[in-house]
Amino acid sequence: MASFKHRVHKLYSEKYRRVKPPQTASDRRKDMFEHFIQSLSELSKETVINAFNKAGPFFPEGPSAV
Repeated sequence: MASFKHRVHKLYSEKYRRVKPPQTASDRRKDMFEHFIQSLSELSKETVINAFNKAGPFFPEGPSAV
């Protein structure tokens, strides 16, 4: 998931080189949520499955059984 964290950070940095960051707490939360969703949509299915497998047995059969 390091690639995911890197992507969120990169999107945030790129955007705020051009525009002023949000000032209110609610605007900052909304903004981070939008970056999170955009970065999440760019992850491959294999990356998500591998992250769950690496994290441990949260599900009896694992995400690959789905």
